[in-house]
Amino acid sequence: MVIGITGGIGCGKSTFSKMLSETLNAPILDADKISHEAFSSNEILIEMCNFLGDDILDENGNIDKTKVANIVFLDVDKLKKLNSIIHPYVMKKINDKIKSLSKEYPYIIIDVPLPNDDFVRLSDFIITIWANLDIRIERLKKRSNFTEEAIMTRIKKQMSQDEYEALANTIIYNNGSIEDLQNSIKEIKLKLITYKKNMH
Repeated sequence: MVIGITGGIGCGKSTFSKMLSETLNAPILDADKISHEAFSSNEILIEMCNFLGDDILDENGNIDKTKVANIVFLDVDKLKKLNSIIHPYVMKKINDKIKSLSKEYPYIIIDVPLPNDDFVRLSDFIITIWANLDIRIERLKKRSNFTEEAIMTRIKKQMSQDEYEALANTIIYNNGSIEDLQNSIKEIKLKLITYKKNMH
């Protein structure tokens, strides 16, 4: 059973994924990590240079992710184009890993910050993690050097709360403590076990 976990930046999606992974003994396929791996692929490197120019390379000829981020986060069209280059690579890797891991694990988690049709198609059960805006901003300030303005720019680039929630089989509101989140894991585990039984 593939459990898709998504949610906006600062909502606690990765924390929730780790906790659920420990509870279910389920491997996590992190779309963000896989997309970072894509930058090491020669095929992606060539496409990226054709798209953004050789200026995005560092002195060793590798893609400088900071330079890329500075270009695409200011331009919606360029961000869409970047996603169209990276996305097929990420989805193929996730697909391949699901096929190999499903022989060994009854539950597999995919952690995706920007869900799309492929994510929905791959997931048997989708959990959206959400939190109030002020809480998200405080969390992001603590874990990064971003200003509030930079944080808001990133939040606005993501889908709305309604769009994230429309995808979900269930929604977790993560506005409280780690203990609160742990309690919600117990409830989710029961839901997943029941859902899995009814899948067959």
